[in-house]
Amino acid sequence: MTLTQAQRDGLLHELSEDYLRRSGWWSSLETQQACDTSGPCPWFTYSATRYLAGIVRPSYRVFEYGSGNSSRWWASRAAEVVSVEHDPLWAEHLRSDKLQNVVVVEKHMDEPTAFQHSKILLSQYPHASMAARLSSDPTRNYRAGLLDDCFHAYASVLLEFPKQYFDVVVVDGMARVLTTWVAVRQLGPEGVIVFDNSDRDEYQSAYDYLRAQGFVRLDFWGLGPINRYEWCTSIFTRSLCSLQA
Repeated sequence: MTLTQAQRDGLLHELSEDYLRRSGWWSSLETQQACDTSGPCPWFTYSATRYLAGIVRPSYRVFEYGSGNSSRWWASRAAEVVSVEHDPLWAEHLRSDKLQNVVVVEKHMDEPTAFQHSKILLSQYPHASMAARLSSDPTRNYRAGLLDDCFHAYASVLLEFPKQYFDVVVVDGMARVLTTWVAVRQLGPEGVIVFDNSDRDEYQSAYDYLRAQGFVRLDFWGLGPINRYEWCTSIFTRSLCSLQA
């Protein structure tokens, strides 16, 4: 069937008024904030956020590498949220919310790492086999979270907590390969890792490591806040029972 331009325009208008407005995408674009129709939400694909909303439990403790509207979203659903943030302006912005169950930990690039944590990272982290795929663009390497060595203090915040303390670890910030390794080390058998931008092959060593450690991967492709393209947010777990509502 060949559509006229008027028919195409009509169908695009229906799509805009139905899915794009109903999902909150138009609002996110207009405000340049990660949101859905209910308010602030993670900057994940909408399908991933919708799925997580169905399985997160009020007793959950959530650790985030990378803070933002996701912190506000988790705070309304979980018992405790700890977010590590490298950007001082954004960290202060989130602290100003004064959310009772959210702690924002600020860790900068090249910040000194506590001796006991540095010892763990230097002696146990498999640097050679888990190196992220760096590009020729230094800005890209920084913004995409491909730099590991200069974010040891950032990654090691999770090591300050007992193993199995958190139910969910979100990998959506700096040093994504390194923070994945730390997350696997600290999570229990039913722990969940939420990995955003998992369509990017720069993090392949992290995906390979998760698979080798017995994690199952669930991909959620589609649109999300603000962006005008589809991407993927993935949920990793060793136990599918942890994904039951």
